[in-house]
Amino acid sequence: MIMKKNILVLSAAFFTSAWLAACNSGNQPFPEPPAATEIKETETTAEVKKTAEFSTGSWDGYTFTSPWLNLTFTFPEDCTISTEEDIKKVLGTGQEILVNNGVSNEVQYKVAEFTTAYDFMVILPDQSSNFQLVHENISIATLGKGMSASQNLDTVKEQLGALEDYGYEFNDYEDVNIGGQTFTKLSVSALGGAMLQDYYCISKGKYISSIIASYIPDSAETVEAVMAGVTTSK
Repeated sequence: MIMKKNILVLSAAFFTSAWLAACNSGNQPFPEPPAATEIKETETTAEVKKTAEFSTGSWDGYTFTSPWLNLTFTFPEDCTISTEEDIKKVLGTGQEILVNNGVSNEVQYKVAEFTTAYDFMVILPDQSSNFQLVHENISIATLGKGMSASQNLDTVKEQLGALEDYGYEFNDYEDVNIGGQTFTKLSVSALGGAMLQDYYCISKGKYISSIIASYIPDSAETVEAVMAGVTTSK
């Protein structure tokens, strides 16, 4: 039970680090919004605009479809799909850890609340391992310059590395194909290998999107099966 609690705590810290990464990388005043310009919308530009607009996904049983990433995730039926309230509690726990360790502050957390959308958090049958999908609008924090997936992961590593009591160890980045798209993957371990985390990150438009798997070694096969089953949406 203690180990499961530690796994959930570290998962919360990792989730919140991902949530705050772009915000913390900016550390600059927000830019003034650009002057509005009138653009005559044609049928073609309307279709392009529709395609480019960000939107969160939806559930059909234990299958989740993300229109933004054009990906479909299928989870085992004995998993638990977290509610919005559950996710907020996890984020609150993670923020408390980061604040107590001097990694983040309340102002950054409040800003991130307005720039981040979370699609799901799914708890695996062992009741500690989980999957998360989160999207961060980075255009404000980076003054419109954008951010690569590896730059975002650099910030996550810096934040987690500051949690010395948990002994995070980081592997090198690698490019992986998920549903025909290239994600940058960061694999980490904590608590002497008792907890493993895989972070899949992609930069798309104004957003950094992250698929996060936090799990105990006994659930590695389930995590691998879920990731292998991610497909392009029909």
